[in-house]
Amino acid sequence: MTNLTNKVLAILNDIAGIQTVMFDNSHSTNVRIDRKPTPAALLYTLPDFKIEIGGGVAKERADIQVFFFDRVQFDSTAEAKLEIFENMGLFAREFIYRLLNEKSIIVLDDTVNITAAYGSFDSFVCGCTVQLTIEERQGSCIWSEIEETPSQNG
Repeated sequence: MTNLTNKVLAILNDIAGIQTVMFDNSHSTNVRIDRKPTPAALLYTLPDFKIEIGGGVAKERADIQVFFFDRVQFDSTAEAKLEIFENMGLFAREFIYRLLNEKSIIVLDDTVNITAAYGSFDSFVCGCTVQLTIEERQGSCIWSEIEETPSQNG
């Protein structure tokens, strides 16, 4: 289940101005960012499959969250954090635009929220998150993916 993940990572890597793109496959992480350039994007993904029984088609789906962030001092003012949130929001909007225009991906949410977020990894960061569910547009035939298994009847 890496097809969607690879496409999302490619989109993130193609956004001008994002210096570092990272990936984790859960919604909790132990990412080190101390020596990585920012602004950055951190993709969390929870992949699964949807199988359409009538057509025998398996479509990869994923709940994704992307955290767009920049470093911030622990004692930064609210105004400084708001400025970073607004700047990271521009990356988030471009990411959503690119996802919506990716022909092989369907965005399943009617509304996508961009939410202010703060984080403490090995540096303090702030920015915004985008959460949504995506799915392969085409999918693949489930029958072509099934491998022959030996009979258990002996």
